Amino acid sequence: MAPQKGSKQYAGSVPFTKNVKDRSTSSGYQFEFVCQRCGNGYRSAMKPATLGVASKVTAGLTGFLGKRFGGLAKTGGGVLEDLAKSSSKDKAFQEAAAEISPLFHQCPKCGQWVCDKVCWNPAAGMCVTDAPKTQHQTPADVVACSNCGASVARDSKFCPECGQPLKSNVTCSKCGKESPVGTKFCPECGTKLE
Repeated sequence: MAPQKGSKQYAGSVPFTKNVKDRSTSSGYQFEFVCQRCGNGYRSAMKPATLGVASKVTAGLTGFLGKRFGGLAKTGGGVLEDLAKSSSKDKAFQEAAAEISPLFHQCPKCGQWVCDKVCWNPAAGMCVTDAPKTQHQTPADVVACSNCGASVARDSKFCPECGQPLKSNVTCSKCGKESPVGTKFCPECGTKLE
């Protein structure tokens, strides 16, 4: 996830909260990121686990020190292997977060990580819980297309349903007063508007 404006991000850190689940197995690393509002989730691509260096060091120590010190080498090698796993897993997590981050936004009001597709209101820059999508269009902001009757935002230049150019005003044929589309009678002289 990209850090929010004004927030600090430290090298190697990834801004996530409880909306991530580790789905890694012994054969690779995979993470599932979940929308904190609707629960929809996305899994990252599986990254194969690479333990080559630590495993080779463990085998080398066991072979070099022989049977008597083999147990000690295996124990030390296990520590090396754990360190390699931890580093590889951290890197895989950072890559997974970068892969999935375009699908999520963090709401600046409530702080939740929400999915782009269902729970994000791009016009408001907040989650739909804090800024419902319908909240931003009042009946006064909507007009009917004169060609197909579809509801269209008043500031639109063309109908999104039929492509008809939209007029923003109607001019009275008697007095010349302009009125919004949908007005039935001229507010100045009372003439019926067409």
